[in-house]
Amino acid sequence: MHNRDNTGRHTAAPQEPRTENAVNHIDELADVQDPVWEWLAADLNCSLTRSTVVQPDPGTCRTALRQLRITAESRLGAIVLNTGGILLHDRWVRVYGGSGGGPDGIPGITEVNRISQPADPARRPEAGLVVAHDVLGGAFVLNGPEPWSSGRPGRPGDVIYFCPSTLTWQTTEMDHDHWLDWLVNGGAAGQYREVLWPTWRSDTAGLSPRQGMVVHPAPWSAEFKEGYTLPVRRPAPLQVILDEHVASCVRLGLPHPGALGTVRM
Repeated sequence: MHNRDNTGRHTAAPQEPRTENAVNHIDELADVQDPVWEWLAADLNCSLTRSTVVQPDPGTCRTALRQLRITAESRLGAIVLNTGGILLHDRWVRVYGGSGGGPDGIPGITEVNRISQPADPARRPEAGLVVAHDVLGGAFVLNGPEPWSSGRPGRPGDVIYFCPSTLTWQTTEMDHDHWLDWLVNGGAAGQYREVLWPTWRSDTAGLSPRQGMVVHPAPWSAEFKEGYTLPVRRPAPLQVILDEHVASCVRLGLPHPGALGTVRM
């Protein structure tokens, strides 16, 4: 069943702990009595933020749900089971679903997190689960049970963000449900205000979901922040951008960010 939170939105009621056998039973995970997808889909349709839901492959989505061992009673599970992914904020943010959009489309969440098939009960994404990327290679990650052991901020279950403008992790201080509400209701517009450019919508529309935008000078550099040089932007594979973020941290002597997700072309 679902309750309404103080915003009027439906939230999943607390669930009883599940045994390992129950959690791995796909019918129990997928065929819930009161799935939240219909409420989430209505939120997307009513949002002022333009979004595109990638059509799912049902079999692959159910497999992904089992691999992650989550239930469709949660919003994360609802996205995994019912979408190939969601492109939000005029395709600036890519939220990963269960099946992805094929080799040339948005990758699926298990691909991004390198979760193998068949599901390994002992396999959990190190430090947390990558749930979304943005065009600049920023990564949204759902914290694991001990984020501090991986040098990550925030509480277990918080969504944190690797910021290309600082090359550091930042906590959103939101769990996945509230982060998703924030994103659907236009929160990204404020977050990205300083890095957007006049033609960003048309430039982003021309990208593959496996591409991002390389910016030179880099958003973390003094040249970019002080406006010494007019930035040059060009499309590039998102994996190249993520790898460069890690390499920049190493060069600058910053803490290693750990896994930022895998998005192969």
